Formats: sequence, C-alpha cells, structure tokens
Amino acid sequence: MDMAVIFGYEDAGRRLLLSDYWASEEPSVVAAEELLEVSAFLQRIDEPAPRPAAVRAGLELAVKRWRQGVVDPDRSTGATYYYGSAGYERWLADLERAPDLAPAQLSNLWFLNGWTYSSLHMNRSDHAASYLRASAEHLPAPARAALESAAQCYDQLRARLGHWDPSDPSFGMVKQKKLETWTPEVRAREIALLRDVYAFESRAMTDIGTALAAS
Repeated sequence: MDMAVIFGYEDAGRRLLLSDYWASEEPSVVAAEELLEVSAFLQRIDEPAPRPAAVRAGLELAVKRWRQGVVDPDRSTGATYYYGSAGYERWLADLERAPDLAPAQLSNLWFLNGWTYSSLHMNRSDHAASYLRASAEHLPAPARAALESAAQCYDQLRARLGHWDPSDPSFGMVKQKKLETWTPEVRAREIALLRDVYAFESRAMTDIGTALAAS
C-alpha cells in the first residue's frame, strides 16, 4: 500500500508537509482538502531513545526479521508474510515454477515480482550501506569493523543491482511493461540477479550479527 508520512503543517493545518510516494518533490506541501487517505494519528510522542540505543534496536530488529522466516497470516487478508532468507527462498521458488502457474497466478506473480523488486532496489541501493556507516560511530569500537564489512557487502550488492533501467524488461511490471515481455530468458536473468543479491545480503546479516555480539 502506498504510504505518506505527514510531519508538519502551515496555515493552521490547511497545508500539510509530507513525504508521499507519488510526490514529484521531497518533501511536499499539499492542501489538506486534497488528501484522500485513510489516516492514523499519533496519540502520544515519547522522548526518542538515545541514538546508540536506537541504532542497536534497529540492527537487532533487522537480524531478527532476517532469521524469522514465515510469520503468522495477516488477520485481515489471510496473506502470509516471509522475512529475510525465507523471503528470498520463496521468491526464487515462485519464479522457478512460473511456467507451471495458471494465468491468474502468473499475473499475480508478475505484479508481486516487480513491486517487491522496486522496493528492494531503492532501499538496498540508496540507504543500506550509508545507514550502516552512519550507525557505526554509535557502537563500541570492537563492533565497527564488522559493521563496515556489512556496509561493503551492500556496496557490492548495489553494484550488482546497477542503475534502475526503465528500458530493461526485468521486473517489468513497475516499468510499465506488458506481461508478454516476461519471457523465460528474462525470468532467468531475474533469478540469477536475486541469487547474487541473496548471497550478498546473507553475508551482510552475518556481519551485523557479529557487530552486535561485539558490542
């Protein structure tokens, strides 16, 4: 689902400052009456955790999610969520069995494959390594080498992903391609790429676990 975070306002709340998936600039200022979202509002704002504690909590959550695997189905939709290595394994398995899927199943996988990859590409390319390097200063010295090693894994992962290329049919749903462009050759390239990405991220998570143990 597309999300927007409202974090400021002006003109007594008539215009809102927000970070929006569909916005053409970041951040955006939007008139309140133009927003058509279902919204949730914070009822309490506590003092933020000290930065070292917040960094450690974030890294611990990342490692926990990576190891967690399958989680309970969503109570509203019944959908099952896969985290970390289990997510990669299921994703790859679904791509490999694509030729045996019914048309409706294949269409659904086409959508999920492109949508999930677009999120992976953005976050792994733009944020992972820089976040780890910025976080290292908040951990004890013995942990920093392992965290730098994890950041280097994400450097390699970013290089393997390459630049976002709208003309490339790989993961083409989010590039406005047609399902017909999703040939066996394209899927084979996607599988090879995801296997490499999976390997890089596995090493990064091992290094993050080492950093946490050292701290």
